[in-house]
Amino acid sequence: MTLRTENLTVSYGTDKVLNDVSLSLPTGKITALIGPNGCGKSTLLNCFSRLLMPQSGTVFLGDNPINMLSSRQLARRLSLLPQHHLTPEGITVQELVSYGRNPWLSLWGRLSAEDNARVNVAMNQTRINHLAVRRLTELSGGQ
Repeated sequence: MTLRTENLTVSYGTDKVLNDVSLSLPTGKITALIGPNGCGKSTLLNCFSRLLMPQSGTVFLGDNPINMLSSRQLARRLSLLPQHHLTPEGITVQELVSYGRNPWLSLWGRLSAEDNARVNVAMNQTRINHLAVRRLTELSGGQ
C-alpha cells in the first residue's frame, strides 16, 4: 500500500520546515530519509503517522487521506518507532514487536497463537530474532 504526500507544507511558527512536498514511497521497499539536522525528516514521519497535522497538503495511505482513516485502521497499516522513545521499564524486543499486534487484539488484549506466530515471522523477516529476549535498554539506538 503506497504512502504518499501531495503538496505538504508544515511550519513551526514562521519557520517553514516542509514546503509543498509531494512524494510517493514505493510499496514493499525500504526507503531512507537522509538529510541534515532540521531539514524535516522527523516532521515528515510525524505527518505520516498523524502525530503532526500539516498546514496544507494531504498524506495518503493507498487512495485514502490518512485523516479519513480511523485510528484503528491507520494503526493496522502504519506504525512509527522513533529512535528516542519512552518504553516501559524492562521491556524486551519481542514484547515491543508484539505491540504491533495491538490493533488486532480483542477487548481483553491477549495475544493469540496467530498473533505470536506473526510476531515471530516479523522478527525473522527483519533478522532480529536473536535479540528477542534482550531488553531495549541493552540495545544501541541503531539496533
